[in-house]
Amino acid sequence: TGYSLSSEQHLQGRLRGLHHYLILESMNSKKVIIPFGKIVRRGDGGRIGINFVNMSNCELSPTHGGAEEELRFFIYDIHPRFNTLESTNLSGIIFLAGLYIATDSSISNEEIGMTGMARAIQLIRQCFVTRPLSEEEFFCLGNVKELARHHSPTLYLLAADVERNSASYRFLSQCYSDGEEPLNYSSKETAEEGSAYAALIERTANPRLLLSRTESNRSLGWHNSKRRAKRRRVLNRLIEIEPCPVSKTALDDLHSSFASMWTGIKRASSKPYPLQGSTSTKLEEKVHGEMKLSWKLHCEEKEVDITLDPTIVHDFEEMEKVVVSLLDEIEGYLFLILNGD
Repeated sequence: TGYSLSSEQHLQGRLRGLHHYLILESMNSKKVIIPFGKIVRRGDGGRIGINFVNMSNCELSPTHGGAEEELRFFIYDIHPRFNTLESTNLSGIIFLAGLYIATDSSISNEEIGMTGMARAIQLIRQCFVTRPLSEEEFFCLGNVKELARHHSPTLYLLAADVERNSASYRFLSQCYSDGEEPLNYSSKETAEEGSAYAALIERTANPRLLLSRTESNRSLGWHNSKRRAKRRRVLNRLIEIEPCPVSKTALDDLHSSFASMWTGIKRASSKPYPLQGSTSTKLEEKVHGEMKLSWKLHCEEKEVDITLDPTIVHDFEEMEKVVVSLLDEIEGYLFLILNGD
């Protein structure tokens, strides 16, 4: 409710070649409606078609008489910030991955910042579940495998991995029987895509288009150690550095000499404590006690007289010589250490 047809029925920069959708908009959001069916590539200028499917008998193109009941669709939200199509429905996510791989090109999609193939791989990685796939989800995943074959071995192997993972939970299904044979996923197609993936990793460096170490081990039983080899840390021999010739004691002596040039004379303050509050409780007594000490220190600092030592000029000259000598020693020490001599 609250949505109407958008005046612009075009997904700018996304899903090029797809024309089977409607865009709805409200005050603050947009939605895209895409009919459910089998995604096919057409030879006429890169157009993408969706053949409607009746899931009751898996037949394509339902009759006009039953189309109203049989036509199903997915609803996607357009993210207000990232402009991506979002779905919380698993079959909707798998179907969207199929659309991205079907409309993939070598040109990066401006709206999502990656190619359609990379986005499809990203979406399929979100589809691992701890339950059997529904009939609709299984159909969409099979469609993705069909579109990815001979086009993206990474996506094909990931989709097959999702299918195999879901099959391990078939015992949760009501129609599962103990004597049922396990599904065999070591097919000729999987072997061909595995060989194609081995060739792919030798010519691409884009990590978005490759399997992770775990995914590769799970799908193929091996991983490309050369590509993922981490640089080993080399522990160099510790360099022995001589201690600095200027010690902390020498710096402390210099600071003491500099501080002794001023003499401070404190005079007791006669200003009374300005706050006369009640001290009937221990808390008030403690607070006022701390404030009185603070007031006393404040008055003493204001009454301090600073006088210079009569020999300050001579002392400065001697101190300058010490400072110059210490700086020369430190400079020579640093030069020696940094040059490795």
